[in-house]
Amino acid sequence: MRIPVIWRLTGSALALSAVVVVASLIGQSYLLGLTSWKPGQDWGGDMKQHWTAARMVDEAGFPYLYRDFAFSREITRDFHGDNFAAGRFLDRHDYRYGPIVAWVAWQLQAWPYAAWLATWLVMSLAAMTLGWWLLRQQWPSETTGPGGWLALAAFPPTLYAFSIYQNAPLTFGILAPALFLAAQGHPAWAGALLACAHYKPQLLAFLFIGLLAARHWRAAAALGAVSAALLLLGVVLCGWEAHQAWIESLIGIMRGEQGDEMATNIPWRGFIATMVPGLAPGTVSLLANGLLAASGATLFAWFQRDRTDGAPPDLACSCAATLGWWLVFSPHVKPYDLILAIPATVVLLARSGGSRAAWVWATLWMAALLGVFARLIGPSLAAVPLTAWWLLLLAPRRARA
Repeated sequence: MRIPVIWRLTGSALALSAVVVVASLIGQSYLLGLTSWKPGQDWGGDMKQHWTAARMVDEAGFPYLYRDFAFSREITRDFHGDNFAAGRFLDRHDYRYGPIVAWVAWQLQAWPYAAWLATWLVMSLAAMTLGWWLLRQQWPSETTGPGGWLALAAFPPTLYAFSIYQNAPLTFGILAPALFLAAQGHPAWAGALLACAHYKPQLLAFLFIGLLAARHWRAAAALGAVSAALLLLGVVLCGWEAHQAWIESLIGIMRGEQGDEMATNIPWRGFIATMVPGLAPGTVSLLANGLLAASGATLFAWFQRDRTDGAPPDLACSCAATLGWWLVFSPHVKPYDLILAIPATVVLLARSGGSRAAWVWATLWMAALLGVFARLIGPSLAAVPLTAWWLLLLAPRRARA
């Protein structure tokens, strides 16, 4: 009996993921000094930054999070202690999230840290389960069947995100339902839900540009209105000074003024910076922004291609294509964010009738493995297969004889 492709992919995924997780844990233990961890000490990877942010707000106010790189010193003191090479990865590093996220963390400061981790785990599992169920309801296929769920669970970025308590699973639980609403003919609700990923402003900026380019006015208006409302709420709760400091910090990131581990920055900016390490940050930004502009023109041309009747392209496909654009060409994307490539792949493969599915999944898996392994191998190479993945998804459907 012939084994279905999805089950063969799942078996391979499980085997490869086991290797990736073991190697990554060993590598992180060496590089980050986590071998010094003992039972009873705080754990939780990236969740710890919100814990540190809450303490900093309580002691010095919201603007302190974004000034003089105080955050890198405070989180080193809070989490890594004397066993961490201070500044190795967090040199010149501000709190990356907006003040409203810090405000939420501040409100939960009285919770035990274990309660933070448990709540995040329950919310993340629920978000990914709901998101996958909705994808399966709207785009049923072999990919979204039971074997696809196992493949998603074994996807290296999924395991990576859960191992460091990152927010990518929660974002999956926002994007997948938004794509479902878009496919169901509710553009305003889809745009409003996308705005709930307010903690990833660079993603929202790309989505807003994509929606405007594809002429999805109602979705773009809802995204812009809800985002503006959340920003205004943040100003009311945290003050304008904090937001001004945050915006200045984000501009500094774009200019390369803040420290960043380029080996784990999977778009072309990371590739350029690690393959030609002698380049100045300004030159890296110039080259990366040139690729960003060229790819944006490619996406705009794709939006225009099928407009023989003057109608905009399908909203769900437009969002998925823009999501792929962000993953490949954004200034800052990490390996765990590749979880978000899954809903984009499901939607755009359904558009193409499943053609080139094997190549699409193969290039995505290659990008995922290179992204998760980047800290061990040195240069950031994921952008190459990830670009192939995106272009394969945008390629025209093969004509049937």
